[in-house]
Amino acid sequence: MSSRSSMICATIAALVCNASPAQGQGMGTEHPQSVKPSSIMGLSSIAPGHFMLSYRFRYMSMGSNHMGTDHLEPREVLATFPIAPISMQSSNHMLEAMAGLTNSLSVQVMVPLRSRSMLHEARSRDGFRTSSTGVGDLSIGLRHSATRGPDLAYDLGVVVSVPTGSINATDVTPASDPHEVVLPYPMQNGSGTVDFSPSVAVLLKGPLYSLGTSARVKIRAGRNERSYKLGDEWVISSWIGGSLWGRHNGTLTIAFADWDDITGEDRDLAAQVSVVPTADPMLRAGREVRVEPEFQFAPIMTSVGRHQVAIGARLPLWHSFGGPQLGLSWSTHLTWTFMPG
Repeated sequence: MSSRSSMICATIAALVCNASPAQGQGMGTEHPQSVKPSSIMGLSSIAPGHFMLSYRFRYMSMGSNHMGTDHLEPREVLATFPIAPISMQSSNHMLEAMAGLTNSLSVQVMVPLRSRSMLHEARSRDGFRTSSTGVGDLSIGLRHSATRGPDLAYDLGVVVSVPTGSINATDVTPASDPHEVVLPYPMQNGSGTVDFSPSVAVLLKGPLYSLGTSARVKIRAGRNERSYKLGDEWVISSWIGGSLWGRHNGTLTIAFADWDDITGEDRDLAAQVSVVPTADPMLRAGREVRVEPEFQFAPIMTSVGRHQVAIGARLPLWHSFGGPQLGLSWSTHLTWTFMPG
């Protein structure tokens, strides 16, 4: 485990030890300015025996290679590697179910479906594209959401993901044609390891707006069947949220993300390390600051329950990578949440 991951885990553990039990806040009685991004789990508990369903869709576009904070033209990458990644598009469908166990404790299950496509440029031939599609890693989590007084809510959570996503995705490349070969790390749909993600979030409610902050770390446990493990990841974010007009809400989030290099190496990618940078496990680390605006439509009450839709975007403000690596260009997401009753 990295020192950064240890630091965040220690912070979360301290908050867990010092948090006193408090009455959970029900979804239906949420303060008008208790506004948070749809990506932040918890902060509103679900009554025992009740449940909530969510569907989340995210489309992401990546382009422009970077080394450190410097932008690299394709020809600069091709000066070192015979093949350079040019752009990558990915879509992620996430189905989530959350059920209340007590007034403050809930359980959640998340199942992702992922699709990825990467365009490459080569020195000696035309460009080519590789793609992969499949189920990602199944996640199961527990969340403790409660309040301290009328204006402060907090959430403590831990999510465990199990390796249901494939790390054996293959496709045909010009060098392998007509045979398929194992694709580099960014094109795989799972981690191949059991991963632990503790998190903490705090929300301060106000008459005009709400302020919140969260921290989450993903820790990889051991190496997978292909002899490597993805780097640990951690994200710290802060947001402001409030009413825009009527019952419609909006949030604006600033997030800092950091991820480590891969430990170990996929034996089938060893021969490609000097061919394309995405196959080198020592060129995967990076840091990024991004801004994430989101618009949340007013909830709609129907005979079967409460529906809510949110749309948003993610844009990079700054990034620094440990080697030639594609950076985020933009992404957009849509979230639909349904609570029966």
